[in-house]
Parts: sequence; C-alpha cells; structure tokens
Amino acid sequence: MKPGATFGVMAGGDTAAADSVARVDHVRVTGDGSDDGEREPSDEFEGDALDGCRWDAVVRYDGSKVAVADGELRITTQPGDINAGNNDDPRNFVLQTAPEGDWVVETRFKAPLVHRWQLAGLIAYGDDDNYVKADVLAKNAPGAALNLGGRARLGEGRPVRQRRQPSARARRLDRVGLLVPAAREGGQHVPGLGQRRRGDLDAAGRPVTNDAALTKVGLMAIGPEQETPVTVAFDWFRLTTESEPEPTVDVEVTASARCLAGKAYLALRATNADEAPVAITLTTPFGSKEFGAVEVGANAYQSFASRATAFEAGTATVTATLGDVTTEIEVPYDAVSCG
Repeated sequence: MKPGATFGVMAGGDTAAADSVARVDHVRVTGDGSDDGEREPSDEFEGDALDGCRWDAVVRYDGSKVAVADGELRITTQPGDINAGNNDDPRNFVLQTAPEGDWVVETRFKAPLVHRWQLAGLIAYGDDDNYVKADVLAKNAPGAALNLGGRARLGEGRPVRQRRQPSARARRLDRVGLLVPAAREGGQHVPGLGQRRRGDLDAAGRPVTNDAALTKVGLMAIGPEQETPVTVAFDWFRLTTESEPEPTVDVEVTASARCLAGKAYLALRATNADEAPVAITLTTPFGSKEFGAVEVGANAYQSFASRATAFEAGTATVTATLGDVTTEIEVPYDAVSCG
C-alpha cells in the first residue's frame, strides 16, 4: 500500500438494480508482523500521531481536536462535562489501560485557559460516574480577570477534601500529578497537585476511597460552558509501577586494623557526604561511640582498643541518622596480630 493511502468498507450497485443492504461482519487488518503492539505506558509524544497501541482506551475520540507535534500532545477543548449528574459526553479522554498493582502517573502541560470551567489534567477512569481526577481550571466568568485554581475530584462531582491549597507552581499550570493505587475494595486514592518535594508528590487532597474499578488512566482537557476553545499542550505523560527506592543517609566509611604499643586497635571513620548534619554511631566488638551532629564534610572517628595483641577479621557497624531516615552500614575489617 502506498504511503498515505486509505482503506475501508464500501457497497455499491448499478442504478437500475433494486436497493439492497450489504452486511459486514468484521474487518481485520494484519500488519507486516514487525510490531507486536506492546508499549511502555509512558509517552514523550515524540511522533506525529497518537499511538493507538499505547492509548488503547480513549473515550469519545475526536481526531479533529487531537494532534501530536513538536514533542507535545495537543488537545483542543470542547464542551461537555462529567460533573455530578451533568454527564454530557465530553470528548477526547486520552486514556490507556491501567496496569495491575500500585502505580503513579504524572504529566506537565501548558494550558492557556481563559474562562470557567475550562480544565485540564489527569484522570483515573472507570466510567463517567466513577473516576478520580486532578486538574487545574479557570474559575472566572468570560471577560473577567483570569482566576486559576487546582482541584481534586471524585466521581459524580464529589470534591476531595483539600489537605492544602495547591502550590503556586500548580497555579502556573506547570505540573500536575495523580497518585492512584490500583482500584480494589476499600482502595485508597490520593490526588496530587504541584511539585515534588524531596522525591514525593505534593498531595492536594486526603486519601479517598472509590470501590469502582478504575481501569483506565490518562489525560483530559475539556471546556464545559466555554465560549472560546483553547488548546492544551501536554509535554509528557509518565507512569511508574516500581516502588521508589528507600531514602538513605549518605556516609562514607572506612575501617582499619593497626598496632599501637604492641596492642591491636580498630580505627573506624565515617564521613558525612549528605546535605545536612548527621547523627552517627560507631559500633565494634570492642565498644561503641556516638556523635550527635556531624557536619557536612566532617567525620566521626574513633580508635577502639581491643586490649589484646591480636584479633580476627570481623565486621563493624556504622549507623547514620538524618531526620526520620536511618541507614546502617556493615564495614568489614581485617585480622591483625601485634605480637
């Protein structure tokens, strides 16, 4: 088939023939076999069209209002809403099948919203009555000064009780995130708006429960009651299923066995390579030593006397604490004989 060619189903007949109905049972399209259809869930939107293998659960697709260009997914807002009982079929929920287990989705976008209630953001979706979404929206009347805000919402328009007001970063439409453990009976869903703080997404709402199966997740931009449509440009969509690595305290540790005046000693040194003062405890078979606040770049050092002329190889322990994070490091040392 030539590039750009189209194909489909048609029925025709001679003008003199009686009208009849052609019934098509199905249409199958088989590719060249080089693409198995498997995709990673995250999308940087680097192509020139929406990837239907990745975005396999789009709701009410309207291709005339969706484009992929210049590294962005662009959705032009259209009327329609799913707030409370006002379900009037909003278009272009760009969704994919949600993975099993817990997962986190994030996006960054530019949204030149102009008046109420235009909105854009992320949605975990079961149907028009069952969802959890985090979005930014315009709240001003047409022609009035622009008033933007962040919002977390449950299905049927129920608001999520705010833990804090969304940050100024979110109000500038810079980033929005939604933390949603997989739907299950009694499952918890945590909408988030704003930036990451020390690796954690700044949660806008308290955890909420939605027993419905939220089997799809993705992006949306709509314009309920809009007079002027706008185009929202999503830079990327990222979904992760692996747990974040546990935080650790960064210390550099050395141990050395030595002789002094015919006696065996074990010297232990721990240097603070983190970004704030660290409490350090050095523990050996010959004693322990605590240091309350070792400054950045400084070290905790102690030479422990064995009170013997030799000792076997073994392991010492360094415990470092910064805030509520504690890291324990096992440090091997060599045998020594001073006799």
